Amino acid sequence: MERIPNEEILLVEYSATQDAYLHYDSFSWQVGAVLIAGTFIFWGLLLGVDNSGNLLIVGLGGCFISLLMSVWLLYTHHCRQIYLSKLDRIHEIEELLGMQQHRRWIRDQNGNSTYRGYGPSGLQLDLSIYLLTSIGTSVISFFKYGLNIWLGLPLIVVFFVSVTVLRNERMVKKNLHSRRHSNL
Repeated sequence: MERIPNEEILLVEYSATQDAYLHYDSFSWQVGAVLIAGTFIFWGLLLGVDNSGNLLIVGLGGCFISLLMSVWLLYTHHCRQIYLSKLDRIHEIEELLGMQQHRRWIRDQNGNSTYRGYGPSGLQLDLSIYLLTSIGTSVISFFKYGLNIWLGLPLIVVFFVSVTVLRNERMVKKNLHSRRHSNL
């Protein structure tokens, strides 16, 4: 027989889970802001210097940015999985305690919720920034120097990392959905 925690324990857990949720939601953006700024600096150097004789270096630089931003996206998605799980636990505690703060965003069986978000999701924004920064070097170089095989290297990295993140997101959502419905 599973013991139901008392209200005081649930409130402490709620507070700790809320703190962890906020940490995992914001930390990856703090790291990402630095990486994105570095990418823009690289693009400025790329635009300001004639690298037509060094397209291998430009391509490898673009590939390095893609790899770096890939690590950021994979880390961000790792954090997203953690904070979605934390948010799921917050929903459970709110239900046990009759609280509403985060549960007002959950849709009922008819697809209705108290609050509704509009526009792109966090994952869509992460992917958009990732795509922009990861293929930006290739796009800039293409318009500045024309087509070159080295400029395609980042596209391969971006494709595989994007597919991996989208596949993982489906699995996480499916897991949370099935877990939520098994508790009903």
